[in-house]
Amino acid sequence: MPAGCVARREIALALRAKANALFASDDNLGAVEHHDQAFKSTKRLKIWKEAARTLSNSIQPLILLGEYDRAFAASERARQIFTQLGEERRLASLDNNVGNIFHRQDRFEEALAHYGARVQSAHRLRRLGARRRNAAQHGHVPD
Repeated sequence: MPAGCVARREIALALRAKANALFASDDNLGAVEHHDQAFKSTKRLKIWKEAARTLSNSIQPLILLGEYDRAFAASERARQIFTQLGEERRLASLDNNVGNIFHRQDRFEEALAHYGARVQSAHRLRRLGARRRNAAQHGHVPD
């Protein structure tokens, strides 16, 4: 990767880190603004995993600002990218974030469905990890 691209990538990731720090200090508006900048940068650089992670990270501050439509849009776009990349763990985590959106809207049945999906994904991933560890211990490399 050329030096200029590396620098732009690091700036994009620094913007997301700052957004996360702003969120942690209860500056949700600042967090959303920095997440937006980081997403645009990662999208422009075509670093899709980081773009999707940025969208996923933006959901909670959007919820706390009452920006539910934007939070749902971010979750859907992140889901598309994570699905294309085969990022099962990130998809499972995203279910939790979507559950949080529904929870804040007092849509408890929908929230519980997403939290339940998260739990099922965690169990499936744990079983898959155990099978892979077992295969590796016996000298087999799973597909």
